[in-house]
Amino acid sequence: MLSVNGYMSYRKSTLLDLAADNLISQVNEMRSWAIHGKVDGERYDEIKAALSNQPKESVTSPEGASKCFGLYFKDGEIGSFSTSFENSKLWDHDLGWIYAGCGHFDQNFKRPLEIDDQITIVSVKADGADVQDFEMQFAPPDGELESDASELAVTIQYLEDENFRREIIFNLTDGNAKVEKI
Repeated sequence: MLSVNGYMSYRKSTLLDLAADNLISQVNEMRSWAIHGKVDGERYDEIKAALSNQPKESVTSPEGASKCFGLYFKDGEIGSFSTSFENSKLWDHDLGWIYAGCGHFDQNFKRPLEIDDQITIVSVKADGADVQDFEMQFAPPDGELESDASELAVTIQYLEDENFRREIIFNLTDGNAKVEKI
């Protein structure tokens, strides 16, 4: 009986670790798609060339050459989405030229991510505050993150067992992520 309990603990921990790693991987994949496109790396050069060769007042990229990619969290559900890059650059007196272009995604074009049926999302916190609805997206050409928060913490759990939880903490300012057992 002791070995069965040990195996079950190991299995729960492993499933949680895999789910946490999968979530981090999905975030990295969305950023990569914004930079290189989903098919090949040629799009990066096309996008960057188009954006750098135009007057700073009006910046556009080749039609259909760039998209924003991101993840959303809503009511315990997680998914991915893409939106068209609006291709604009705005002047800010304090920051200089800044890109503005992803906007909010259309709820009709979201795709739920598959996570193990035994893993549930317990909470999502943006800058320490519980949120029910949160989105983060990456914009071309450099995969810059567009988000209203500087830190995102997602707590996942094995079914109803509060003894088996992981918190995935995304530092949205530098792109690093870490997983903590809680």
